[in-house]
Parts: sequence; C-alpha cells; structure tokens
Amino acid sequence: MHDRIRLMSAFNPYQWATFIGVVILGVFFSLGLQLFFMKVVLKPEKVARAAAERVGMAGDSLDYKKLGHLGTGLQEWVGAIEIILFSSSVVAGYPQFIGIWFGTKYIAAYKTWAKEPVGRTFYNRSLFGSGLNVLLGAATGGAALLAIHHAQGRTLDLSGLGRTVSRGASMLQLISGAIIAMLVAIWVEYLRRPSLGLIVEATPHDMKYENRPAKALRGVRLKVYNKPLSGWAPWMTRSPALQCHGIISFHHPDGQNVFGRQMMGRWSNSLEPVPIPIVNPDGTQSQILDFGRLTSESRMDIYPGESELMDIAVRLDDDEECYGWNNASYFCTPLWRNPEWKLPCGRYLVKVTITSSGQKCVGVFRLINDVPRTDFRLESTTQNGKDLV
Repeated sequence: MHDRIRLMSAFNPYQWATFIGVVILGVFFSLGLQLFFMKVVLKPEKVARAAAERVGMAGDSLDYKKLGHLGTGLQEWVGAIEIILFSSSVVAGYPQFIGIWFGTKYIAAYKTWAKEPVGRTFYNRSLFGSGLNVLLGAATGGAALLAIHHAQGRTLDLSGLGRTVSRGASMLQLISGAIIAMLVAIWVEYLRRPSLGLIVEATPHDMKYENRPAKALRGVRLKVYNKPLSGWAPWMTRSPALQCHGIISFHHPDGQNVFGRQMMGRWSNSLEPVPIPIVNPDGTQSQILDFGRLTSESRMDIYPGESELMDIAVRLDDDEECYGWNNASYFCTPLWRNPEWKLPCGRYLVKVTITSSGQKCVGVFRLINDVPRTDFRLESTTQNGKDLV
C-alpha cells in the first residue's frame, strides 16, 4: 500500500494529467447514468407515490421532499465526488476506503430511511445509485491505472494525451459500450410502453328505448386513450395496451368509500352479456347462450392513438338515484337498476383505475347526481378531491 502511495507521489506531470483526464471522463459518464436512472427510471415522486400506494396511503398527497436530504438537490454533487474518491482509492491501493465511505453515509441517514413506507423504498433506491457509483468508480480507477502505466516515463505532451487516455482506458470503453447498449434498449422499451390517460366524455350518453327496463337513460362515461409517440420518433411505434380492465370505486365527498368495495368496470363497446336471439327454420325464435359474454369482467385492447369508452353510472327515467353500471347490470333484479351499486341523490367522487400489463392509470372525478337527469354528469375534480381518495 505504501509503495502505491510513494508511486503516486512520483508521478510525472504527464501521468497526473492522464489520471485527471480519465477521472473527469468517469465523472461525466457517471453523472449521465445517474441522471437517467435516478431522475427518469427511479424518479423520486414516482418512487414515493408507488411506495405509499402499496400500503394504502394516498400517494398523490405525499411530499417526498419532506424526507430529509432528499429535497436538498445535492445528489449530483455527492455522486461526482464519489467517483473521484472511489477511483482515487483504487489507484492509491486503498479500496477499503469505499467501505468506510458507505458506513459514514448510511449511518448518518438511518433516521431518514427508518420512515415507512417511503423511507425503506428510498433506502433501496439510494443503494442502487451508490452501487452504480462503486462500479463506475472502480472501472474509472482501473482505467486510470492502465493509462498511468502507459504514460510512465513520458513527458507532458498535450497533443498525445487523448491517445494515451484512449489506449489506457480500454476497460472503461468496454464497460461503457455494454452499459450504453443496455441503456439504449431500456430507453427504447420505456418509450414504447403504453401510456394511458383518462378524460370525461364530452357529452353524456343519452338513449331512448321501447319495451326495455327503462324508457330513457343517461349514462356517464370516461374516455381511456393510449397516447401516440411524439413526432420526433417516427421510426418507432408505441405498444398497444393489451387486456385493459378497470376498477371503479364510489366515494363520499370526504373520501369515504360508499360501498366499502370496488366495482368491475365495463367497456362500452364490448359485447353485451345477454343471450343472442336467433330465428329457427320454422320461424320460431329462441336464444343462444354465449358463455364468453356471460362474465362480470370486461377487457379491451387499446392501440396507440386510439381510445375506448368505459361506463361509470346511469340515470334512468325520472329516478332521483343513479346506479353504477357494469356487466352485472344485465342480470340484476330489477334489470339495469342494480341495488348493489345504487347511489342516492347527491354528489360523489369516483376513482377509476385502468390496469394493463402491470401498468396502472388512475383518475378521480366528480359525479353530479343532485340535479335533474338532463344535467346528470361526470366532471373533473380538484387536486384536493384526488388526495381524499
């Protein structure tokens, strides 16, 4: 170890310039990776919200910046100094310094990480970032050692410095190429994944009937859309959102769940779960049961740039109450007026969660049912309303 220290003190200016050049490259490469992983893939707001929702907290109302140093904005500076320290400790022959640094760093943050449910998640997030810096710092140190070895006995020649660093940093180049290829693949898949959104249908759905359970119906629905990719990436197409299904819950204005449970959603354009009428050769009529339709669950594929409508609730004839609407409304007694999802006159919050291939899109809206049927509607809500549910 001491020999390594004496060797460092004996570096000629050319070797010092080579060492500094390699470390600067390592710092910039580390900052780029940290920016991608910690600000895009592991974005703090996204991580905090997901952690809170896993334990039933209101993720949208959580301010992750209240969790100690997470709101200081010094993470990039810490990451840069870590690369310099880690690579220097490898060159000096004291890699155990990395363990001392970790101990100092995480013991000091113990109380912050102890906060649940978000603290533990941010602890793992921080470990990922620090582990990434260890790998990059060790690779930078190894590349610096190779570059210094090649520079031994040479004089400071700035015109040849770039060539020396390039020859001495072959290990860093190999690792960098592999990581860049991996990041490009991750980035492309991230861009192509479905991106769902929810908006209220511009005009409620009004219908008139003859010989049906109701003569007049007004239904309120949501439009679920899959955003297309931006025009700057014409060579790529966004993936379709496959097997989308929805979960709906109705809440009082204070956020309390009206029924204490969730309702399976129904896609408006899916087949109605009713028997299929047919006319027999002798002119008589009968029905065929299609068991593929007779299900309480409704699923739909949504392709990029397209949208589908999801039923939320209906108001029938001159009734003051409204009813949550899904496939079970075709089998209840009385038909269309499902007593399990009956909502008296009043105003409610409606939470809708659309799930597709493990991804979720959540929206909260206001259901206005203290007005005549012609004014029965669904509308957007405020951030305060979203925080309540």
